[in-house]
Amino acid sequence: MKAFIALILFTSFFPFLAQSHPDLLIEQMEENEKIAEQSKYEIDPNTGQVKYEIKPNFIKGSPVHEKMTMISISTSNIHGRNFDLTYDLPYLKGIFWNDDPEQMLCPWCDYTHIKKWGPKWAAKFLEARSEATRKNNPVIFSNGDNLLSRSHFGDLQFIHAMAYKDNIPAKETLRKILIWAEFTYRVGTGEISGSTKIKDVQIHGFPELFSNDNDIYNNDIATFFHDRRVKRVAIGSLLHLIQDSYSLSHVDRKVLDNEKGRFCRTTVIRFHTYSGQDTEKHTNEDKWPSNLEESINDMVCDPISAGAKILEYYAKNDFSGEEWIKVKNFLVEHVFKLENPEELSGPGERFRP
Repeated sequence: MKAFIALILFTSFFPFLAQSHPDLLIEQMEENEKIAEQSKYEIDPNTGQVKYEIKPNFIKGSPVHEKMTMISISTSNIHGRNFDLTYDLPYLKGIFWNDDPEQMLCPWCDYTHIKKWGPKWAAKFLEARSEATRKNNPVIFSNGDNLLSRSHFGDLQFIHAMAYKDNIPAKETLRKILIWAEFTYRVGTGEISGSTKIKDVQIHGFPELFSNDNDIYNNDIATFFHDRRVKRVAIGSLLHLIQDSYSLSHVDRKVLDNEKGRFCRTTVIRFHTYSGQDTEKHTNEDKWPSNLEESINDMVCDPISAGAKILEYYAKNDFSGEEWIKVKNFLVEHVFKLENPEELSGPGERFRP
């Protein structure tokens, strides 16, 4: 339990983590006995592994990505049932990957791992943020730098639906988003196997993202995702990207909440950049929207409905998936439809310090 107390302490310094799986695990572990009784959920204290099922409607707090994913899986009914943690955990590992690509936190690991790597993750994150947000000569982490820094403060920010710096045309950020979407979708459907090396992935522009990191470039996809169940992990990563895109601190969208006030955001106006934003304003926007209903919207204009649609494509043909071009068209014409392809990225006026 001390390990989790330590984790709670350092997560209080990082509002970012409040939207991620560590928070979900902390909330559950603090009331472990009650949860085991009420939700048939328990974590083995010796192995840290999930032993029982968790009901999707149990999650009512800040683990936004986890909750969205659970609801999308349940409402899409791709497995003919509601979310089941025993089988569906790899989806959650996938959505968590975008926030912790080096698996330093690994909330499904044992206590020793978290106690050892939690503070290291925090120190690494803080150092990278400090370098990326300083006023004079901020660092933009790129090919060859560590994944944690690149994904949050560098050239891989597109896995969070953000531009890596100001004044990047929207079409360029979308181009990179589609590279990641194609990669994760084709891995998810099995078209690209987990044993494929990163350098051998036949998606234009993908291997080059890691060409200066031999440990990644020459290794396989299963190692990259830290899990041999790469299909569900990869789809989880794609869901995270889509979910992030509906946060206005990530993407400025046209807001079309209906007459009842139901969450509905459509056309992309611009992609935002993190380095020029106030971190607290950014994080507040990342919380669960009060008007986001836990069901599918007829008009795909929210993260749950968009996620459910992607899952439906993925489940077609006995999970060999709908062909990529149809998925790409859905993303381009609905999820990431650009109002102006030349619109330049920036922090957004609402989110400036």
